[in-house]
Amino acid sequence: MIQEIKTILKDYSFALGSGTILTILVALLYKYSRGEKQEKSIKEKIIEQVNINEQKINEQSKIISDSKMIVENKKYKSEELKQMKILMEEFMKQIKDSSDSLVYFNNERKINSNYLNIRNQLFTKDIETKKILIDTKNIVEMGYTYDTSNYIVDIGSNGKYPESFKNVIGFRLVKCVIPVCLFHVKDGHNIFDVTVGTTTYSNVTIDVGNYTFETLGAEIQKQLKTVDTNFSVDRTTHFEDRKYEINNSGGDFSFTFKENNLARLFGLALDKNNTSSMSSSNSLISDHPIDKSIHYIDLVIPEIPHMVCKLNSVGQHVIDRIPMVSEAGTLNYYETPLHEYLTQNYFYPIKLNKLTIQLYEDSENNFYTTNGRDNYFEFEITILKNTKLMNA
Repeated sequence: MIQEIKTILKDYSFALGSGTILTILVALLYKYSRGEKQEKSIKEKIIEQVNINEQKINEQSKIISDSKMIVENKKYKSEELKQMKILMEEFMKQIKDSSDSLVYFNNERKINSNYLNIRNQLFTKDIETKKILIDTKNIVEMGYTYDTSNYIVDIGSNGKYPESFKNVIGFRLVKCVIPVCLFHVKDGHNIFDVTVGTTTYSNVTIDVGNYTFETLGAEIQKQLKTVDTNFSVDRTTHFEDRKYEINNSGGDFSFTFKENNLARLFGLALDKNNTSSMSSSNSLISDHPIDKSIHYIDLVIPEIPHMVCKLNSVGQHVIDRIPMVSEAGTLNYYETPLHEYLTQNYFYPIKLNKLTIQLYEDSENNFYTTNGRDNYFEFEITILKNTKLMNA
């Protein structure tokens, strides 16, 4: 029996640990205490326990083996990381070199671009603007009638304007000086008709000149009495309101004005036929305070295309509407507002070899009366230099 135990210990000495030896000893003691009958059973249990321990050892060996593989993998990955780090360092170096090259290239390009921009702005512009001064001092020399509210200036055919403009695509007013009319009542704008009952008196004329409220009322009364002595003009009753009360003891009456602003001097509102309302009880009171001023002037230049002109009710080529804010007999200065320079309309290229300057007052189809006084205008002309843009 002892020999068998030795044999088992010898055969399984590698697999058995200290726990196994202790188990065997306990089993032997138990076998000897139980007798020979249990000898076979003890042997089987010893073998079973040895197998269990063997399995545990195998599992531990596998764990150890796996641990070795993990360590080896870590070493392998560590080597890979080192190689990757070297590659990244090389890559970053190439990126830095490329960035330096791009910076240098962009700087060179910027310098070249700045040069081209400066060259184009100074010498080879696509679009060029020029300022031209137009004034009435040149009208007589060019052979046109001396009318400072409707005149023509030739461009490119005389010594003062030797250059005609080709490929003009833009036009605008910069500033101007226009004299304010000396007279409140102007020649050609001083005629009206008056109808008393069924009788119409045509072409009643107020003398040209400047007037106060009192002297104008006296002039209106004077001219009305030339056609009907029953007329009178009350200048005191409505003086505070600056209105006239016109009376005719012979019957009711009305006034008709010939498309001019003379009705303002009467303070009367007109219908579409330029006729005032009929008097009531032989009396007609001004609808509004009398107005001796001209509110604005429309600058019209027929040579400029409609698309860059101000739209208006009579279809004229209005370049700008100039407010008249100065007193009679003085000079009215006007400068185009800055916001007008934020945008510009262009038109198809034209050749500009003359400009017709027409000044219309704030009543339809009536030229502004300048009394022969001079005016001047400054215009900005936009010229297309690079005509290839038209084919783009």
